[in-house]
Amino acid sequence: MFGFAKGKPIYVGIDVHKKDWAETVICQGEEVYHAVIRSNSEVLIKLLQRFEASEVHTVYEAGPTGYMMHWREQDLTRW
Repeated sequence: MFGFAKGKPIYVGIDVHKKDWAETVICQGEEVYHAVIRSNSEVLIKLLQRFEASEVHTVYEAGPTGYMMHWREQDLTRW
């Protein structure tokens, strides 16, 4: 599943809620991953690291929980 996306652009849609986040990963028009995880930026970063060989684009809903997730994600990915 993750090997299919290697070296290809992927798009990660994140539906952000207070208690959990639904995530869907699309590569070349195909859904390659979908999960609902607890609302935790570290868990999201671990998922995104599985696609480190890909060009990752994330989209999320604008709002109080979405902005907080985005800021935390930016802090965690500055390595």
